[in-house]
Amino acid sequence: MIPIPTANVSVCVFPLEVMPVVYRYGKGAPFYNVSVAMRTVIFGTKNMVGLSFGVLIAWVAINCITLSVIQIWAGKRNTPESAKTHLEPKEKEQTA
Repeated sequence: MIPIPTANVSVCVFPLEVMPVVYRYGKGAPFYNVSVAMRTVIFGTKNMVGLSFGVLIAWVAINCITLSVIQIWAGKRNTPESAKTHLEPKEKEQTA
């Protein structure tokens, strides 16, 4: 779990142009886009707010879709019928 936040935050410390090529994935990272939008608003730099918000909205959409799919999958997995099938082999082992 630690590498994900580290990878996300490491790209917003310096501009991507001065960082090694390894960090070029940062253009799609949420923290980088938040920092670009903040720099635009606070310091009046090149206006990239539209692109930054677009990337952030895409992250929100991907997370909502992924969360919904996982909840549907987990809900189908935890039905009473599936619980019976998971418990039956254990009950047979205990009686033997």
